[in-house]
Amino acid sequence: MNLINILHIHMLTDISLTNQKFSEKELKENIHNLSLRKIVLTQHLTADFVVKYILNENFHTCTEDSYIDIYFVLQEQKHLTFEEISTLLNKCNS
Repeated sequence: MNLINILHIHMLTDISLTNQKFSEKELKENIHNLSLRKIVLTQHLTADFVVKYILNENFHTCTEDSYIDIYFVLQEQKHLTFEEISTLLNKCNS
């Protein structure tokens, strides 16, 4: 990665999540710097992003993350459905 690319990387923080919406690409690039709970509470997410990152235990970095489940996501991401998320989860687990 050259210097120009490094300068274009926007470092997100939990505070920045409360101030504006970010693309899933930006969230993915900063996933290890952010609270997954805060992402769910503040950003508009797709079912795919939820399954790949939010519900994926490999991205849980603190105890708070381990409490995130499909029901918490559905409570905060009202545009998503149980069927949509569970279908993707089943595909990932097969």
